[in-house]
Amino acid sequence: MTSMTVHQWNPPEQNRSVSFWDPWSACRIEAHTPGQRPDLWQDYVDGLTRSYRHYGVEGALDLDSFVTGENTALFFVAFSPNEEVVAGVRMHGPLLSSRQAHALLEFASDPAGVALVRRLIDDRLPFGVIEMKGGWVDRNCASRNELSNTLARSFLHAMRILEVQFAFGTASTHAVSRWRTTGARAADGLSPVAYPDDRYQTTMMWWDYSRLDERTDPTQLRRYRSEVSIVRRARPALLRDVLARQSAHA
Repeated sequence: MTSMTVHQWNPPEQNRSVSFWDPWSACRIEAHTPGQRPDLWQDYVDGLTRSYRHYGVEGALDLDSFVTGENTALFFVAFSPNEEVVAGVRMHGPLLSSRQAHALLEFASDPAGVALVRRLIDDRLPFGVIEMKGGWVDRNCASRNELSNTLARSFLHAMRILEVQFAFGTASTHAVSRWRTTGARAADGLSPVAYPDDRYQTTMMWWDYSRLDERTDPTQLRRYRSEVSIVRRARPALLRDVLARQSAHA
């Protein structure tokens, strides 16, 4: 395992902004805006829908709020060795107001929780905040555990690409330990809520990029650092596309 290294993938298409081979999951990771690659965006949405349907929670998707991709700043997908899209996640933001956060809907059953979520977001807006949403990994993927770890590292790449200090996401309590490996911490004073139904207890997790070194699992941090140089080279072109999208929808 120590001989494995991350290396840049050189695809024939010129519109791929971030692309690298991840030896631990044996998958290729790509990041795009929906406008750059509407075909891959549709693959992401299809995979997310299948995943949620399998667990009987497709009602929580609220597809109308994001299916066009207009409100998504960035999304990551993973390709298996067979060139199938087997995982993905999307990012919204940088947010201009807490009113844009989907997390408010998830905590709607707890008025005090909604107020706290709103305050936590608004307090951090001057430093840049994005919301992570819709992470999924194909349940039949052979490297599902490692790919889940890789997908969690994509949160850190998104923060760097989008130039924000903070990111947040909501997660079922069974997934908290995975997100903690990349530096996420549960919001203080916020009680989990039953969402999308009584089978799940959902909490809010926060990342602070300035505390990356002290909070991130050493293995995850080492792998993230090995990927950063590749992402850094592609970042300017991708960021320009993100900023253009934001200006168009301002």
